[in-house]
Amino acid sequence: MERHSSTTDLRAVDLSVTPGALELLERYDRAGRETLEQAMDKLPPGDRDTLTAAMPALACLVTTLGG
Repeated sequence: MERHSSTTDLRAVDLSVTPGALELLERYDRAGRETLEQAMDKLPPGDRDTLTAAMPALACLVTTLGG
């Protein structure tokens, strides 16, 4: 994170994400996806199908939770 004095409010600071932090977040997301894919590959086909069908509802849940 980088801090910068606000140009509109002298009492505030603006924060921005550094390129290094963005790369770290991308690596974290990739690792999470790979772990999930590996775990799903070990499930029986019926269970994989059930989870795949539930993805839209799970995406709505994440949105509802603010993610």
